[in-house]
Amino acid sequence: MMTSRIAATVLALVGPAFLVDAKTITGEVTDSSGKPMGGVMVSAH
Repeated sequence: MMTSRIAATVLALVGPAFLVDAKTITGEVTDSSGKPMGGVMVSAH
């Protein structure tokens, strides 16, 4: 039970730090002829 409390406390303190670096990426995905492509999902790591 003590381990669970420690883990919860660490997550509560460290978790928000990861959200600080969150950014929004905007743009448009196009094919080779420059036309917009629909239904495309882009992810960044």
